[in-house]
Amino acid sequence: MPQSGPASAEQLRLRALALVKSGAYAEAAETLERSIACDPSAPQAHKLLSALRSELGQIDKSRDAMSAYIALVPEDAKGYVQRGAIHLQLGEFDAAICDYAKAVELAPDNALFHVYLANAYDGAGHFDLALPDYDEAERLAPDNPEVFFERALAYRGQNRYQEALRDVQRVLQLDPANERALRMKRDLSLARHRPSGDPSGSPTTALAEEAARETDAGRLDRALELYSQAIAVAPENAIMWSNRGWVYYLAGSFQEALRDFDRAIELEPVYVQTYTNRGSTYLRLHRLDQALADFQRTTELDNRYAHGYFNAGNVLRAMGRHAEAISSLTRAIELDQSDGDFFMTRGWCFEATSKRNEALADFTKAVQLSPASAAAYVNRGNMLYDMGRFETALRDFSKAIQLDPELAIAFVNRAAALEKLNRAADALADLQRAVALDSEFPFAHVKLSSHYLRRGQLDLAEHHAREAQRLGHPEGKDCLEAVRRARSGPA
Repeated sequence: MPQSGPASAEQLRLRALALVKSGAYAEAAETLERSIACDPSAPQAHKLLSALRSELGQIDKSRDAMSAYIALVPEDAKGYVQRGAIHLQLGEFDAAICDYAKAVELAPDNALFHVYLANAYDGAGHFDLALPDYDEAERLAPDNPEVFFERALAYRGQNRYQEALRDVQRVLQLDPANERALRMKRDLSLARHRPSGDPSGSPTTALAEEAARETDAGRLDRALELYSQAIAVAPENAIMWSNRGWVYYLAGSFQEALRDFDRAIELEPVYVQTYTNRGSTYLRLHRLDQALADFQRTTELDNRYAHGYFNAGNVLRAMGRHAEAISSLTRAIELDQSDGDFFMTRGWCFEATSKRNEALADFTKAVQLSPASAAAYVNRGNMLYDMGRFETALRDFSKAIQLDPELAIAFVNRAAALEKLNRAADALADLQRAVALDSEFPFAHVKLSSHYLRRGQLDLAEHHAREAQRLGHPEGKDCLEAVRRARSGPA
């Protein structure tokens, strides 16, 4: 007879925690459900289940689990805050307001709870109701930069640029290196100094806002038309030129994009985003020197702009200048240690310079920061494979496939690890799956040709060698020659 009740529930909770540590969130959630069925009175089980459901993208279930937690611990203000955040994800502004208001009632001296309530009011379009809570947060925490930054965002949304700038300047007094505040200060300065024919609430502003919505919806032709109308009204507005340039970029019209970015820089030579966008355009056109110059210019304008150093490092890597790339990427990481792409890219550079231990450390950090990224596991798996750690590499490739079952390169790389572990049949199945997923993947054909050649299946080996050659892989010709030699037999 199966065990039930608190003892078995605790065992299941411990099992769930172990699964969480291993990254098996779906299995952990199912285990917690079983634990709760045995003992529904444990609040922390519901709270953890809510977090797991959120991580898995199951927002409705996350909300329901947090509601169960609140029912058990109705005096925990943080429970209402967490459920309020879930309501916001679901677009349920009124419900979020109710939860944040309850949190404020339970903990009226918590400044951030007032900020959360104000944000919910603002998101629901009730700025007049939001402002008193922002002001109360300032009274409670006059030295917390987050309070002022959030109110600055709200003021900016109301086109009240002077008040927004005042709050941003207060953030910078408290935290001079705050990258978000530095960026907002530049943007607000541009907004405050728009041409006299473009006041707040003017037709140009309305056109730009509509154009932004059209861009987000993917209606690029309409967005271009609207930005062109805005430029006709305010031809000296650098942001309009920069924004239209970005829409041209999204549409693949790179020369038109460059012309607009050039004009924007003529009008406003210190707007970081325009250099970022122009650099991205140069990169798409493989004009690496010019891309590098623009990305490096962003770091000259803002030496705290982590993505500027990352973008420059990425170009340097593409140019084969790995030592310089590592230096630039290291600076990006010093400024922002939360972006897995920063570590992944530096890992590639370490790998290219045969610094395997450093590469492995960076790939591991990328996995920790981006546990849902199949690419992160593939990169670490590749490094482990190169270091001869085939079993561990196999686990990473398998995890990548679990995260993205249609990632052909993960199957090809796992096949290589399986071959090293003398599991030829499993390796063949993975290679066949890779080709089924992407018949135009030349490297998969190379590997299949080599596999069939070793098995003496020369017709199949030749077929895949020819496919590899057709697709332009440099090893396709070598594979064909190997098949010919095998057909000829010993000399």
